[in-house]
Amino acid sequence: MEKLETKDTVDIVLERQQKNGEPLSIDQVNTEGRIRKDLGDIDALCNSIIKHQLIQPIVIERTSLILVAGGRRITALNRLGIKELIHAVHYIWRDEEDALRRRSVELEENLQRKDLSWQEQLEGKRLLLETLQQIHGAVIPGKQPQTNSALAAHGVTENSFGVVKLAAVLGESPATTSRDLTIANAIKEMPILKQSDTKEAAFRRMRMFNSVVGMALAAQAKKEQNKLLGSGEPQQSWTLFEGDFRDYVHQISDESVDLIHTDLPYGASVEKMSSHSGQLGFDDSRGAATSILTDVARESFRILRQNRYACFWFGFNYYPELVVSLRLAGFSISPVPVIWVKNTKSGENPNSRYSNGYEAFIVAIKGSPILMRPGASNVKTFPVVPSKDKLHVAEKPVDLVVDIIKDLVAPGAGVVDFCAGTGSTAVAAERCKCTSVLFELDPMFCKIIRNKLEVTKP
Repeated sequence: MEKLETKDTVDIVLERQQKNGEPLSIDQVNTEGRIRKDLGDIDALCNSIIKHQLIQPIVIERTSLILVAGGRRITALNRLGIKELIHAVHYIWRDEEDALRRRSVELEENLQRKDLSWQEQLEGKRLLLETLQQIHGAVIPGKQPQTNSALAAHGVTENSFGVVKLAAVLGESPATTSRDLTIANAIKEMPILKQSDTKEAAFRRMRMFNSVVGMALAAQAKKEQNKLLGSGEPQQSWTLFEGDFRDYVHQISDESVDLIHTDLPYGASVEKMSSHSGQLGFDDSRGAATSILTDVARESFRILRQNRYACFWFGFNYYPELVVSLRLAGFSISPVPVIWVKNTKSGENPNSRYSNGYEAFIVAIKGSPILMRPGASNVKTFPVVPSKDKLHVAEKPVDLVVDIIKDLVAPGAGVVDFCAGTGSTAVAAERCKCTSVLFELDPMFCKIIRNKLEVTKP
């Protein structure tokens, strides 16, 4: 490569390079003024280039040699020691882009430079994958990819394009790319997911839809099996009221219930909880949590039999109000909460505050009940519901609830849950040979509860 000293010399050499197809020195490309500073995982991109060559050539302005697109790619080529760029292999000129190339460049640049909403970002990834698969062919097990013949003349014949390569192009992990594409494809089928506050909330909501479908199919299969075996329909041990418990609790007779076990809203704020909840319009503000305390306490005392217990999971930011409400309703309170020690920790600022490794419930007492298992510890140690199975941010493991029920009531008891969530209380009650009455506001959770309990029928 000739030494470049003056603008005239540059123009002459460049003209000859373009005419004869000579390699372009990587140092000649003008990369100044690039907006993106964080280039992501360049090592992953380097490995992709080594394995598959450069799938998406960088784009250069012909007259000025300004880099139009491909800041991460030219950095990776430099790191790999590639000092001479081959036309149609490492780069193409801006005026050589066809419609597909222009679209892929536009999508990639928008994803890496522009502040997008999470919906725009996911849709952009989905469209970029589709576009690059049109260029390079899609990954289809057992089939050879169909490469765009118009691009074959430019050397674009390398392998097919899939999630791993897209992740390398974007500088993120394949797991992140795969999850985002899953949500993007789900939004096409279920546009309501776009109303979620965050993509995490959309993902949880999507899993709820899938769970409902899966459990409904399992419940139907169970019914068909019972018919074939001649066992008929087993007697239902649970009742579900869909809506606010205050609208239906009057249907439960006075002093007819043996145990109340409910997971009250934590009052942690809408912003904090909405990113983890599958519910649309989910309100976990402190005001929403405290607004039901008086009614929960009064109705719990009314329907609970004499000499029985009531358990309330709670948020510490309204603990005094909960205690006052329960005492005014007539309960006596065990002053020390029962805690559930989890196998995970969380915290907003681990550098200055202890991480949260437990949750707590308060035990309210009506009369003078006796524990079924005397000497039971007020510390419960159970692993959390795995993330892949979790449908609600506050979902409790069924084994934990089973342990609590066995502490407080005998088989055959009636259990009530005012905030049923995904139905863990009912599933646990079933295991303990108890009946249950549930109340739940969210229609999606109600479907999950019904399908889940249909599957667990004997």
